[in-house]
Amino acid sequence: MRIFRKININTLSGKFRRIYLFDTLVFEYKKNKQKIFNIELLYKNNINKQQPKEIFYLKFNRFADDAYICLQYWIDVINILGGDFYIICDNKKLEFNILRRITFKDLNIKFIKSIKNDYLSKLVKAFITPKWKNAAYAHLSTYYHAKQNNYKDFFNIDSDDILFLIKPELLAKKLLEIKQYAIGNNIDNFSLDMYLSRFANKPWSFGITYSQMKIDYFDIFEKHNDNSWWEEKYYTIETGKNINLDSYFAYLNDINLMNNKVFYIDDSYFIHYGNVNENKRLQVYFTQKWGGGTIIIPSEYYMGLSKYKIDKEAVQFTLP
Repeated sequence: MRIFRKININTLSGKFRRIYLFDTLVFEYKKNKQKIFNIELLYKNNINKQQPKEIFYLKFNRFADDAYICLQYWIDVINILGGDFYIICDNKKLEFNILRRITFKDLNIKFIKSIKNDYLSKLVKAFITPKWKNAAYAHLSTYYHAKQNNYKDFFNIDSDDILFLIKPELLAKKLLEIKQYAIGNNIDNFSLDMYLSRFANKPWSFGITYSQMKIDYFDIFEKHNDNSWWEEKYYTIETGKNINLDSYFAYLNDINLMNNKVFYIDDSYFIHYGNVNENKRLQVYFTQKWGGGTIIIPSEYYMGLSKYKIDKEAVQFTLP
């Protein structure tokens, strides 16, 4: 923790500077280019407090350069939708990096940490294996925070490692279509087909997810907070018998306590970045394309590997 810190922030309306003491924001100001000494102090953001139609939770925990590319993409999509966002980030250094490297619409930039209170800790320990507990805290925090703020719905995005190769304007329109489909079909959690089609019998997953708050999630969690359901079909795709929150949601869907579905956007390309080894020095990514009833991973396809058939349960959306 530093005693004093100043950070320059880029917004669509100009450049601002924030002053921090002991990593706590003290004030922010904007310099007028015509009158360099005319400094406007902004002790409180002059932001429209009207609740936006779309709420986004943007999970972010990677230091890689590509992570900021992904986050900028999602910020641009949110701006087009006139939405609001919370960046879930548990590392203060990452938070300051984000402020320096992302161009925001305005100064309505909100960071929250994963909620790890006694209540959520008890739940996580009950039905998640240790390897995936931090991811579980981050995902559960979206539901917890949304409930505390009386949000009816929200989008939950792994914003540090995924993006579509689609113009933000087009994806913004698709997200609204995806939302309306979920509402019309009483889907509780509607997520991108990240793994269902590629890995036979593997569970539903988070990644790009639209969630409704119609059901009482925490009542369900409290009544089903054991690991008696752990079995191979719910293990995560990496080696070992690991269970994450995605697995738990797949299980709750199977016993009809949730209605969780997956979608895909036909004729679209998607990138998923990641780390290969534990020390996170080797960065890789894969590109995925949906089209003609199949998924192609170009890096695999051109080596002679087969296509993947899109799961019959996946809901198709099309580009214009």
